[in-house]
Formats: sequence, structure tokens, C-alpha cells
Amino acid sequence: MPGNSLRQGPSQVAEHLPNDTCQTDPDLAAVVAAWPELPEAIKAGILAMVKAASGSRPD
Repeated sequence: MPGNSLRQGPSQVAEHLPNDTCQTDPDLAAVVAAWPELPEAIKAGILAMVKAASGSRPD
């Protein structure tokens, strides 16, 4: 209805909602933040440890 000032568009309704409702572990966040700068050998070591701990087979 034109002139109805009580209506809000979808973007106005959702602005107050949080963007990320997932609680990220601070240690994981530190690894993710550092990842681009880590040497390849360190990345490979981290991936190997994760795969070993989760029971995944190496590539």
C-alpha cells in the first residue's frame, strides 16, 4: 500500500540480526587468520596432524 509508513522493506527488517551466529573457537580463528602467511611446510604439518587425529587418510 502506498503511503503506509509502517511497512519496512526486507533489508530494513534484517539489519538488526547478527551476521555470524556461529561461535568460532578462538584457537581456530587464530589458525585461520595466520594461514595465508604460514610456510607451506607448516601448513602441511597442520593438515597432517588434523588428518591423523580425525582418522582421515593422507592424500
